[in-house]
Amino acid sequence: MKIYQMEYSCISREDHSTCTAVFDDPNIEKEYPAGIPFTLGEPLQADIPTPIRFELDKQLPLDDYLYTSNGEFLVTDKLFQLIKCSCNNFKSYESEIIYKDKLVLTNCKTINFEQSFSVMDWEKSNFEEDPDFPKEYVSHVRKLVIDTSKVPKDEHIFRLKEASVYILATDKFKQLIEKENITGISFIELEQ
Repeated sequence: MKIYQMEYSCISREDHSTCTAVFDDPNIEKEYPAGIPFTLGEPLQADIPTPIRFELDKQLPLDDYLYTSNGEFLVTDKLFQLIKCSCNNFKSYESEIIYKDKLVLTNCKTINFEQSFSVMDWEKSNFEEDPDFPKEYVSHVRKLVIDTSKVPKDEHIFRLKEASVYILATDKFKQLIEKENITGISFIELEQ
């Protein structure tokens, strides 16, 4: 089984757009003063008003995997349909994208993975431990090696528990993405 780290393919391009979440609800700012933690791989504690509004910095063609300033997993409906059949542990939030106060895209979702999975091979990976992090988490991964025996059988896209900013995918999910010509994603094969 091959496992991949998912990344935004637009990062290498100078002509990419960035979406930034905008919350006008004071209750959200009170509950999450540092922003909504969509990257933690756990359920959110407060109700999130929808649609979540994202402001686009440039009017450029949009990918299916949309680049966001705070790491939210923002996707078009086309990509969302593939996630639905590849992952069981997530919640989706209706989202919309605006540019200069005009609606650009309404049929998109922000995904929150409500469970992350511990699949890092601690002996073979190269990482830094941070005394401010709990022992089971790492702050900076230089080389990520996966223990495939720990990869859940029914999850083909998921967050890495040890470093939850990482979104991992199986070869099955990668093949779906390629078959459907999903844009905005690149895959980096990880060692096992």
